Amino acid sequence: MIFIQKLKHKSENKIDKFKKKENLLSSFKLIIFIFILYQIYLVFDSYNSIKLLILILLSVFFVIAFILSSKCIEHRKFNENIVKVLDE
Repeated sequence: MIFIQKLKHKSENKIDKFKKKENLLSSFKLIIFIFILYQIYLVFDSYNSIKLLILILLSVFFVIAFILSSKCIEHRKFNENIVKVLDE
C-alpha cells in the first residue's frame, strides 16, 4: 500500500512539472508566433534575405516548441492515467 501511495505522489509531482512546462512552452509559442507575423510583414514590406532567414528560423523554433509541447501533454496524460488507475 505504501508503494502505491509513493507511486501516486510521484506521478502527481510529474503532472505538476509537466503542466508548468506546458504553460512555459505555450507562452513561448505565442511569443514566437507574434514575431513570425511581424517578420512576415517585414519580408513582404521590403524583401531582404536576412529577414527571410529570420522568418525561417522563427518557424523552425515554433515547430520545435510545438513538438516539445505535444510531448509534455502526452507525458502529463500518461501520468494522469497512472493516478486514475492507482485510485481505483
